[in-house]
Amino acid sequence: MIQLQGTEQLVVKILKALDLPAKDANGFSDPYVKIYLLPDRKKKYQTKVHRKTLNPVFNETFQFGVPLNELHSRKLHFSVYDFDRFSRHDLIGQVVVDNLLDFSEGSGDKPVWRDIVEGTAFTAPADPYVKASLICDGRRLKKRKTSIKKNTLNPTYNEALVFDIPNENIESVSIIIAVMDYDCIGHNEVIGMCRVGSDADGPGREHWTAMLANPRKPIEHWHQLVENLFLFSQEVIVQLQLRKLLNEDAHQQQSATPGLQQQREREEEDRAQMCRGMTEKEE
Repeated sequence: MIQLQGTEQLVVKILKALDLPAKDANGFSDPYVKIYLLPDRKKKYQTKVHRKTLNPVFNETFQFGVPLNELHSRKLHFSVYDFDRFSRHDLIGQVVVDNLLDFSEGSGDKPVWRDIVEGTAFTAPADPYVKASLICDGRRLKKRKTSIKKNTLNPTYNEALVFDIPNENIESVSIIIAVMDYDCIGHNEVIGMCRVGSDADGPGREHWTAMLANPRKPIEHWHQLVENLFLFSQEVIVQLQLRKLLNEDAHQQQSATPGLQQQREREEEDRAQMCRGMTEKEE
């Protein structure tokens, strides 16, 4: 329900949702709604989480301060999420309501129903930033973040995220790059991810190999963002640079060690020590 009070207050009441898709193994979802006013996204609200239901009843009211003469250029964006305590929240779907000036002419008591567009069939402007995580043997050792770019779907960063890695272990690590949407009131959402490294697939491995073959030279590559194994149209360009040559003497010495099994055991122990030594405290 949407209502204009006076000339400065847009009142929005989220009533309920019907027949939401099940996102959890128990056949239900734990839905909640985020709402903000486009295009500036300066003020955001979030409903309470409703447990184990596909037909949540919210009955929560929110107010946005907006002049009447600006309503023609404003839109309301609703995002429905499934709450998860131990992992990132799943996006159930989105709704955009425009023509807000029309609601100033009615009583505002009549509910406004909209179909939820599942997934990311369309995307409102976001506040994106990039988080890069250094991975070794499935463990996150270090992470770096860019600045946040406000209200855009085409951010430009030009920021260097630097990891210090021992030369002999450069092929034992990989980097997961996650593009995130910053949220000042709730959970930051994952827009998409990609992986680069010797153990990555396709372009991720090719990019890493090109970097190793060209020390000190920046190597750029576009990577398609992936979330939950479903590909999206968004892409991110990544530049990798190896700033120090690999220690060839160390590789030659290692290859000269007698006994293949002993060599493998030593490599595993060195990798474990490297992982322990490089681990940082979580922020």
